[in-house]
Amino acid sequence: MFGKDVTITVEGAGGKKASVKGTIGFASPVIEGVGTSRQFRVWAEVDNEKTIDPVTKQVMWKLQPGSVATMTIDLSPPKAQPAAKTQTYKPVTGEKSEPKKSKSREF
Repeated sequence: MFGKDVTITVEGAGGKKASVKGTIGFASPVIEGVGTSRQFRVWAEVDNEKTIDPVTKQVMWKLQPGSVATMTIDLSPPKAQPAAKTQTYKPVTGEKSEPKKSKSREF
């Protein structure tokens, strides 16, 4: 799950929703709880953005301490990378005239 894309949405004043995008920075391998009530810790790394509050008209951060948020994690498999193109190289033969004869030497 590490590195997966996420969208975090919070509801601000006046019911206006604000979202920021990021990636999973940590997902705990420890699952707590039993049955259908299981939980585990996850955190996401995001670039918080400033916005203008529609009620107070003040500039504020989209994500505020204590805000209730919803995190949507994109769990789709990674997209396949296109295959690298192969290139064929021809050896350099020098001049286009007759091939040079090599001389052999004994030492």
